[in-house]
Amino acid sequence: GDMAAIDVLLQDYYHAKTSDPGKLSHMQKLIWEKVCTAKLDHDLYLSEETVFSDFDGFLEKLHDYLHELTDAQIRDGLHTLGEPPTDTQLEEFLVALTRLSNGNIPSLRESIAELKGYDYEELLANRGKLNPDGRTNGELIQ
Repeated sequence: GDMAAIDVLLQDYYHAKTSDPGKLSHMQKLIWEKVCTAKLDHDLYLSEETVFSDFDGFLEKLHDYLHELTDAQIRDGLHTLGEPPTDTQLEEFLVALTRLSNGNIPSLRESIAELKGYDYEELLANRGKLNPDGRTNGELIQ
């Protein structure tokens, strides 16, 4: 839906930032229009003036929010009792089970992030921050 379309626009924007900066102004307008269509401007208490005065700051905030929504959603509903999940449903179930820590056992995401040399708490706190490789912190923990 709208969230996926916004996410694609964000990725395109980040790509254009390094490969085709001439497109950025047009892409900023597209992103803002899609955000308004999805009513995220209300959710995030944003005005057009504040967004365009610091567009990169807005993108970080938006990216953080989209990743929080993604983490919070239950993608495929509840499975039928007595029938184990299969294929994609099983993958989503396992991702949901390993997303959070279990007591003092870190989550799978946290373990992988730390194995790769990232500070997991920093990644979580700044999901919208763009890294030199063109990926955001949120993408690194997905």
